[in-house]
Amino acid sequence: FSVSGVLIFVCGNAVCVHGTYKKNLESILEHGLKRMKRLHVHFSCGLPTDGEVISGMRRDVNVLIFLDVRRALEDGMKLYISDNRVILTEGFDGTVPVRYFEKVESWPDRKPLPL
Repeated sequence: FSVSGVLIFVCGNAVCVHGTYKKNLESILEHGLKRMKRLHVHFSCGLPTDGEVISGMRRDVNVLIFLDVRRALEDGMKLYISDNRVILTEGFDGTVPVRYFEKVESWPDRKPLPL
C-alpha cells in the first residue's frame, strides 16, 4: 500500500523501527540508512520482544533506529506496508537521511544513543 493513512491505521500507535548492529552505526549516522542491494529500506511495526514474530527485523540486532513517520510523510517520503507488516521505503534516492530518525537506542537495554 502506498497510502500513508493505511500505514497509520495498520500500525496504530506501534513503532516504526529499523534494527541494526553497533558496528554499522557510525556509517549510518554519517550517511543515513541505505537500501544497499535491496529495493527498499525495511522497518518493523514492533520490537523483537513484542510477543509475535516481528517481520522486517533480525532477532540478534543490538541497535534500534526509530523513524519519525510524521516528518517523513510530510516531506514526501513514500512508505509502503507489506502483507506481513514490514514497512518499506526507498527513502530519497535510496537513503533515509538521519534527520528522519526520531531516536536511536541500544537493544535490548533500550538506552538512548546519540544521533
